[in-house]
Amino acid sequence: MFETKVREIIAAHVGKSVEELHDDDDIVDDLGASSLDVVEMVVDIEDTFGIKVEDARIIECRHVGEVVAAVARME
Repeated sequence: MFETKVREIIAAHVGKSVEELHDDDDIVDDLGASSLDVVEMVVDIEDTFGIKVEDARIIECRHVGEVVAAVARME
């Protein structure tokens, strides 16, 4: 379930459907996210999952699959 929610958050910020996202999609280069989009994604992930990203674990993630895996490790 968390994986779907993470993908929904990413999709909402890049204007894509969840089905259009692939694990190896680069969030900036392939999906066109701006730096503001990335920050807003992190905030939404924090709010949704009740976690605090105090370091750059998620921000350093470039690909959809990396973000999903990072959130899984934090839960």
